[in-house]
Amino acid sequence: MAAIGWYGPLIDLSQAASHRGDYVQLLVFVHTCRPIQKHKSSNANEREPPISRTDIHVGDDTRSYFSVSIWNKHMGSMISAGDIVLLQNVKIVKYGDVFGATTVQFSSLLQLVHPYELLASKGMDELLMDCRVGRTTKEKLKKVIEWVQRAGSTLHYLQQTHSYQQKEQLPKNWKSHEQRKSRECISIAELSSLTDSCNAIFHACIDDIYLRGFEKETMFSKRLHMMEDSKIVEDLICTGCKLCSTPIDSGSSVNQNIVSFYCQKSSNYVHAVSFIYRPFLLRVGDQLENVPLLVKNKAAEVLFGNITAETVYTCFQEQQKSRLIPDFLGNLKRVIHSKASEGEVADSVLLSETNVSQQLRNAGLAKGKEVRKKPNFHGIWLILVKMLLQKGNNSPLKFEVTVDCGLHEENGRFELVALSMPCYRTNGAPD
Repeated sequence: MAAIGWYGPLIDLSQAASHRGDYVQLLVFVHTCRPIQKHKSSNANEREPPISRTDIHVGDDTRSYFSVSIWNKHMGSMISAGDIVLLQNVKIVKYGDVFGATTVQFSSLLQLVHPYELLASKGMDELLMDCRVGRTTKEKLKKVIEWVQRAGSTLHYLQQTHSYQQKEQLPKNWKSHEQRKSRECISIAELSSLTDSCNAIFHACIDDIYLRGFEKETMFSKRLHMMEDSKIVEDLICTGCKLCSTPIDSGSSVNQNIVSFYCQKSSNYVHAVSFIYRPFLLRVGDQLENVPLLVKNKAAEVLFGNITAETVYTCFQEQQKSRLIPDFLGNLKRVIHSKASEGEVADSVLLSETNVSQQLRNAGLAKGKEVRKKPNFHGIWLILVKMLLQKGNNSPLKFEVTVDCGLHEENGRFELVALSMPCYRTNGAPD
């Protein structure tokens, strides 16, 4: 599709915010391409053609990710992931707090570089020579190509996509063991577009925890400020197997017909029963998208500062027990003095409070100077949980997940393996 003319300047994606409502030209690399069809009416009797839209995520040398909505069906069919294209006469819009672009009737598209040309051993001069565009456009094209070639994860993703079908067609009657190397994704959109099972690494911020095992998955942040500390412990900790992370308490209603009597991760198929973190969904996001991660017991320990569920629950029980003793002694003291004031108790009975307190100390149930204080792991754990859910106030974390393409996102397509806090250099780039 050739454009009649340019109705705006060729801009960098980083300048989009200053061109809100304007028509511009964008020379970008296409990360992902998702065709979407929606019907205008839900009335089955009205046979109206569906509305076709293609959502693409693009980037350039000034901004890694930017969203563009293409409303022209023919134009959308021309785009594929890995292309470097010139989007002509698109309008800059704002969706909530995020800027994007959308096509209009006189928008057009020009494909400059095919994805497989980037994978070939072509030099920069050869790539630019094949593009019949102006000098300013070629200068921008050169910057975008250099940026894409520096992004090793993007080219690796294109290489995997290119050879995926060929690998799947090879007949095998055995499975070869291969050491998986974690694939780095520059965004959640690239993570979601993976087509084969692997390990993946990406950066994102924590949005919320969604509790499983309830009639309806619940946002934990809303419950956090309405519940007592005991409820938080009961929601996130249960009885289960430390090896396979399967809850086996009677209150669990996780989606399974019958709790397995056999542990698949044990050599003798016997569950190692202990207190574990109940499986939950951790929703994480970047500037454009979010995704739920399935978190089981071992990964939850890493998330909560390597504090085990057994440690938290034991500390919580000790605190509950220690709170009952002062209440008991206080009530006993009030009863004794009340009876004494009424002349119903002899002076010797007044010593019973001291005797009871001494007996409790001897039994190790009351606080005394000889009792060594232990770290309040329950309190530390509560602080960590509340800090992790401070949406908008936390820096991005580095997540490593296993990707199982045979599962839906809500059923564990992405399972958390590890996470860490990246160290940022002075220029803002993560190490």
